[in-house]
Formats: sequence, structure tokens, C-alpha cells
Amino acid sequence: MNQIFARASNTSFRDDPVNRESIKGYLFTLFRGLINWQLTKQKSVIKLSMEAELLALLHAATKLI
Repeated sequence: MNQIFARASNTSFRDDPVNRESIKGYLFTLFRGLINWQLTKQKSVIKLSMEAELLALLHAATKLI
């Protein structure tokens, strides 16, 4: 498969044992070369891994626009 533009997002659920915060991230590639990426701690404590994933996806989508 030949992708010109690709995007991905993911999260690490409650990775910080002290603050219990999740880490979210995204990346964008163009012609298989990295053009943008970011990793940040989520500001709120998330109770469900699915909620953390959806917040990461929402963050990536807003950066795309």
C-alpha cells in the first residue's frame, strides 16, 4: 500500500504512578517522512483506557485541522 499522508495517535493509560496521568501522542507523515509529532501528559485523570484513547484521537484530529 502506498500512502502519501498517514496519521496515528495513541495513549499510555495511567503511565505515571504518582499522578496517575495518561500520556497521549500523535504523529503525521508525508511520503513516509515524519512531518509533525507530539507527546504530552493528559491534564485530567482518566478512569477508563478507552476514554484516554478517545482524548488522544481528538487531540490529533484538532491538530490536523
